[in-house]
Amino acid sequence: METQRSALTIVTRRSPLAIWQAEFVKNQLLQHHPDLKITIVQCVTQGDTLKNLPIATMGGKDLFVKDLQQRVLEGSAHMAVHSIKDRSVQEIPELVIAAFCVREDARDAFVSLHHIPWRDLPEGAIIGTSSPRRHCQFKALLPKLDIQPIRGNIDTRLTLLDSGKYAGLVLAAAALKRLNYTHRIQDYFDPSLFIPAIGQGVIGIECHSEDIATQHLLKEIDDSTTRTCVTAERAVNRAIGGDCFTPIAAYAVVTENDLYLSAMVGNLDGTHILRSHVHGPYQQAEALGLQAGEQLLRQGARELLTMGRSRFRDTS
Repeated sequence: METQRSALTIVTRRSPLAIWQAEFVKNQLLQHHPDLKITIVQCVTQGDTLKNLPIATMGGKDLFVKDLQQRVLEGSAHMAVHSIKDRSVQEIPELVIAAFCVREDARDAFVSLHHIPWRDLPEGAIIGTSSPRRHCQFKALLPKLDIQPIRGNIDTRLTLLDSGKYAGLVLAAAALKRLNYTHRIQDYFDPSLFIPAIGQGVIGIECHSEDIATQHLLKEIDDSTTRTCVTAERAVNRAIGGDCFTPIAAYAVVTENDLYLSAMVGNLDGTHILRSHVHGPYQQAEALGLQAGEQLLRQGARELLTMGRSRFRDTS
């Protein structure tokens, strides 16, 4: 492949958030390479077309990225822009995540219909989320809530909330901030209490592993601290063999020379949650993530994973 590049094609999903992220990456690159010609191509993925099915029944969030990856593999795009929390921890040898942009707010946020803090929700209040992780952790905090699935982009979900179908939603703070919906946030969840998704708030850029020219350009916008944290978080899931059926979370922060990592695995109703906490030199991010995963396995994570898959088969 070329060793220098004067033009780039970025492929992204067609949702407002995905387009925002692609434009953000484009602007970041242009700050370092103002003469670079960058084209953004929008792609409708399988995950976007199957709007009425639960994500797990479709095969998980990978369906939001596979079509983008295929564009890179076939050479019709130089790079794909992803929300890292949607990107599988299983690596594809022909592809590489060449840049992790600086992490936005990783917390989950509560958006309320009547501006009620989540702690004051009445029994039976209907909360919208399609994330097993959010379902589990919210039920653990307030067991008498009614958690109902919701699909669609941020605008669609907010419209459903405003129609009165839900009393509240749990959404990524980063997505709300990026789309100028910060004013809709009623409350933030403490990440030590409500652990974020692996890679939440992080934009990742994937390109062909042999495309040295594109990798060279992306080095300019790769944030080493974010890469370190995501490396640790993704290692947790690799260690336990997690999937889209079971609530799993991991969140890392770097303070000076140390990395602190919290992780959890639970059941959907929030009655059984396993937690692990590790810390050590940030240079050992991968090992720390594997260590946290091993702690969860020793506590019984494998059994929870099996139960989650069985419950899914019984209800699908």
